[in-house]
Amino acid sequence: MTESTPNDDRRAGHAQASRPHGADLPHGADLPHGHGPGDHPAIERLHAELAAARRGIGHVEVMSPAHRDRVVAAIRSELPDAAGRTAHEVGGAATMAEILHFSGVDPARPAPSRAALRLWDAILTDVVEAIGAVR
Repeated sequence: MTESTPNDDRRAGHAQASRPHGADLPHGADLPHGHGPGDHPAIERLHAELAAARRGIGHVEVMSPAHRDRVVAAIRSELPDAAGRTAHEVGGAATMAEILHFSGVDPARPAPSRAALRLWDAILTDVVEAIGAVR
């Protein structure tokens, strides 16, 4: 009988079921021993950043204009930076796969407004450009 680790349940399907794109790492990607493609720390950090940004975009319309401008500016500068760092660490293909996971509407949340969708599209465009700049 083999001893299981806390991450075995995640590798057995829990994380992959919720994030199917993590398996798109190119052959030869340098991952730390014991990590699957979806478990790479850089992908995990990017996933957390994207999730927080997507939640934040849904709330910008109810913020005061000054606060909204600061939040949008922070997201538009920090998220592309995070994506660029991730692409540098694990490669553009794996990073794009994670971005694609967040490109649609979150079905677990109320439908966003058209303005929020346009903003999210602009942010993702910035993110894709940052990934493309990594060589």
